[in-house]
Amino acid sequence: MAIAALDMFPLDEYDVVINCVGVGRPEKIEEVGFDIFSITEKFDNLVIDYLQKNRKCIYINFSSGAVYGKNFKRPVDQGSISSLNVNSIDISDAYSLAKINSEAKHRALQGYNIVDIRIFSYFSRDIDLNAKFLLSEAMSSIKDNKTLFTRKRHS
Repeated sequence: MAIAALDMFPLDEYDVVINCVGVGRPEKIEEVGFDIFSITEKFDNLVIDYLQKNRKCIYINFSSGAVYGKNFKRPVDQGSISSLNVNSIDISDAYSLAKINSEAKHRALQGYNIVDIRIFSYFSRDIDLNAKFLLSEAMSSIKDNKTLFTRKRHS
């Protein structure tokens, strides 16, 4: 496997490009703030520019369940819709909006081989147990033999 600088990316040929660039930890989202828009756009546009010249390439983009907003009364299914209050957007909505924007752009690029995969949660042996993911907190509680407290969201 060869590793090259990012500016070398467009100069080679690929069958598949996988984009999983992101913040990675929920507590970092507010730290990154509205820069999440430019970060998401930068890497997404890099791949889309490549696809314009290499139409057979498949673009797999890791998106997020965050596109649905914060209020979940039931599990997400085909009929689920996003719930963002457009009259009261704040920093905590930036990540969701960046992902929605990316997915909307992909849907508009008909004829391109783009797949958006929404990840709602993941776990690996390398995950930081101090991260603010539910699974990280659950594993940390088990490891430390402590009770895990969650709070009920009221709608």
